Amino acid sequence: MYCARRGRIFNPNSTRPQGSPRGIFEVIELGPDIVDHLPKGSTNPGIIFDADDTLAPHDSPKLFDRVLEMLVTLESSGIPFVVVSNNRDRELARQRAEALGITEERYIIPEGILDMKPSPRMVRRAINTLGGKTCDVLAVGDGMTDTIAYRLAGVAMENIRTLHGIHEPLGYPGRAKVRRAWYWLLGLNTMTDPS
Repeated sequence: MYCARRGRIFNPNSTRPQGSPRGIFEVIELGPDIVDHLPKGSTNPGIIFDADDTLAPHDSPKLFDRVLEMLVTLESSGIPFVVVSNNRDRELARQRAEALGITEERYIIPEGILDMKPSPRMVRRAINTLGGKTCDVLAVGDGMTDTIAYRLAGVAMENIRTLHGIHEPLGYPGRAKVRRAWYWLLGLNTMTDPS
């Protein structure tokens, strides 16, 4: 029922709306203060970002304004980052990589359906690109598929941030079983399903 978070015990059921796993994650907004969320004590910090609806609107090469402010901070701090996207459009990936000021090797897209999140394959490639240590990585996404991929790749819960909590719709038969499976994948297997 209780789980550890940032060195303290908390009850996720007391801080989240009924039926929503939002209380599990630290919700942030992208901006210059992103460096405050880097893992404490990491020797070689780096950031993994989801692309669609995190850095840019879905299927658009134009970045959100807050992302441009954040890029200035990351560049001045010398903090590397990698983008992991389920969007398989290579031209869009090239345009976004150019807008972000990174090489296409740092903008990872799936080579096939089995690489797509929640599979951890692309996230593992991103971790290797950043130096190969999961403890040095801050992972930022906007949905449950991102979070599951980060956890399966070995990123600790305290190093995962979300932009607006988890918003994947769960309004279908069998949703309680799926939700329990998600909790288990996230390392929260002692939680009970609230619905």
